[in-house]
Amino acid sequence: MRAIESFVKSVSDLIINLREHRVILEGIVVTLLYKLFQLGLGLVTTHYIVHSFSKESFGQYNYILTILGVLSVFSLPNLNGAISQSVARGFYGTYNKAVPLAILSSLVATIILLTFAIYNYWENSLVLAYGFLLSALMFPLFYGIGLWKAFLVGLEQFKQIVKVASVNNVIKSVLLIATAIYFPDNVFILLLVYLAIPSLQNINQSLKLWKTSHKNNKTEEGSISYGVKASAYSIISLIATNIDNLLIFHFLSPVALANLAAAQRLPEVIKGGILDLGQILLPKFSRTEKLTKKIDQFFTYFGLAIGITLLIVTFTIFPYFFLLVFGDQYENALPYAQAMMLSLAIANTAPLKVWFMNSKLDSKTNRDMILIISVARITSSLLLIPFFGIWGAVASSFLHRIITSISIHMLMRKRYPVTS
Repeated sequence: MRAIESFVKSVSDLIINLREHRVILEGIVVTLLYKLFQLGLGLVTTHYIVHSFSKESFGQYNYILTILGVLSVFSLPNLNGAISQSVARGFYGTYNKAVPLAILSSLVATIILLTFAIYNYWENSLVLAYGFLLSALMFPLFYGIGLWKAFLVGLEQFKQIVKVASVNNVIKSVLLIATAIYFPDNVFILLLVYLAIPSLQNINQSLKLWKTSHKNNKTEEGSISYGVKASAYSIISLIATNIDNLLIFHFLSPVALANLAAAQRLPEVIKGGILDLGQILLPKFSRTEKLTKKIDQFFTYFGLAIGITLLIVTFTIFPYFFLLVFGDQYENALPYAQAMMLSLAIANTAPLKVWFMNSKLDSKTNRDMILIISVARITSSLLLIPFFGIWGAVASSFLHRIITSISIHMLMRKRYPVTS
C-alpha cells in the first residue's frame, strides 16, 4: 500500500513540476519514438543482410565490427560525457579542445588496424585483410570526429539529434539493403556502406557546429582530463563487452559468431535505448549535486516497468519477430536470444545509474565501477565459453548483468546517499 501511495505521489509531483521537466520529457518521448523507428528499420535491414550473406560471411563481418568496438577506446569515448556536462554548464570550449585530441588518439587505432590487415593478408584471409584495411582508413572519421552529438546533448537539442540520426539511419539502411541485394556475400562493400555514411555525417555536423562552438571558448577545468582518464579505464570495459564475440570466433567459428550476433541483436538495441535515455538525463544529472529521493524512485519504477515489459515480450511476440527477421537458418539461435532478453530484464537500470555517477566527474568511482564489472565479465567468459560455447556466453552475460546491477547499486549507496 505504501509503495502505491509513494508511486501516486511521485506521479503527482512530476505533473505539478511539468514545466521544469518539459525538456527532459520531450527528449525521452522523442528518443523513444526514434528508437522504435530505428528498431523497425534495423530489423528490416538485418533481414535482408542475413538472407543474402552466408553465416560465415556474416560472422566475419561481425568479427571486424567487434575489433572496431574494442579499438574505439582510442577515440576517447568518455569525452562525450565530459563535453555534454561542460556545454550544459556553459563551457563550449571543452568541445573545441576535445575534438583534435580525439582525432589524434584515433590514429593509434588506425595503425593497429593496418597491422591486422597485413597479418590477415599474410595468412591469406583476404576478406578480413581488406576489411581491416578499410576500417583503418575510416576509423578517425567514423569515431574520431563523432563528438558533435555530445555538444548537442549539452544544449538539450534532442529533436535535432533525432532528426540528424534518422536521416543517417534511413540512408545507411537503404544502401545496406541495396548492397545485400546487388552484392550478396560481399563483406567489403557492406562494411564500406556501414562506415562511410556515419563518417560523412560526422564531417557535416562537425563543420556546422564550428561557428556555434567558437562563440564561447571557455573550458571547464578538469573536464578533459576526466574524459581521458575515464576513457583509459574503459579499455577493460570494451574488452569485457566484446570478449564473447572474440572467443566464439577463435574457439569455434565465424558461423558460431553469426548465431551469437543474431541472438544479441534485439537485446543490444534495447540496451542502447536505455543508454540514450541516460544521455538525455545527463544534463539534468550534472545540475543535481546529490542523489535525491525523486531520482532514486525514478530508477526503481523505470526498472520495474522495463523489466516486466521485457519478460512479457520475451515469451510472447519475440520468437515470431526473431524468426521473421532471421529466418529458419537461425532458428537454433532463438533460445540464446530469449535468454539474453531475460538477462537484460533482470538488470536494466544499471546504465542509467552509471550516467548519474559519471555526471559527477568522479573518476575514482568510475574506475572502481569499471574494474569490478569488467573483471567479472572477462573472467566468467574465459572460464565458460571454451567449454560451453554459445551457452557459456549466455551464462556469462547473465552473471555480468547481475554483478553489474549489484555493484552499481552498492557504489551509489556508498558514494551518493539518498537525500530528501
